[in-house]
Amino acid sequence: MHERKTYVSTKLERAEPALIEAENAVRGVTAGNITEIKNLAKPPEKVRIALEPVIILITKGKAKPAWEAVRKVLANKDFKDSILNFKKEEITPTTKKFILDNYLKDEKAYDIDAF
Repeated sequence: MHERKTYVSTKLERAEPALIEAENAVRGVTAGNITEIKNLAKPPEKVRIALEPVIILITKGKAKPAWEAVRKVLANKDFKDSILNFKKEEITPTTKKFILDNYLKDEKAYDIDAF
């Protein structure tokens, strides 16, 4: 039990700086940035694969959203706040597995330096 607690604690300590960095990045997104993305008829692949999991999480979706569905969520005036106020403890195991299997298995697709 103690080993598991130490393992989890270490993982959380490593993840916290990334979470804070992500929150700060979202705070820096302007309404104009969101509008610009929302107005894309066909987004670049990296934009699509960055936004789809976010939309799945905040809408509790169960499948990859079509771009029109993403645009609809982006049009919501509370979009940014829904990300900042997102309760990660409410992510279901099914949603977590779906996102891991469909978005995070290919680490090259999420190479931050490539964005």
